[in-house]
Amino acid sequence: MIVYSKDDVPVACSGLKEHGNGDVEIKRVWVQPPFRGHHLATFMMRELESFAREHGYKRTVLMTRERMDYAIKLYEGLGYKRIENYPPYQHMDDAVCYAKDLPAISLTV
Repeated sequence: MIVYSKDDVPVACSGLKEHGNGDVEIKRVWVQPPFRGHHLATFMMRELESFAREHGYKRTVLMTRERMDYAIKLYEGLGYKRIENYPPYQHMDDAVCYAKDLPAISLTV
């Protein structure tokens, strides 16, 4: 996913990578410094979760670093729970992994 400014300049990005067993990994959530503080990361996370849910994934997982305080605050604020480091991050000392279950889509008619 790429977010563009009103001037059509890319200012934020993120992506998904299939991880197996009904999981999808959120990758590379990044916002250019001048555009931080405008909730673009939150927007992207919610869009990625929605896309993942619509495509049948049961859970999102992600990895960040211990020093990324702002990222940890974002993820925990969105309901992510810390989990054991999963491959290929299980031997990285400064890696911190999180997961969030995605509720099934229910249609009310």
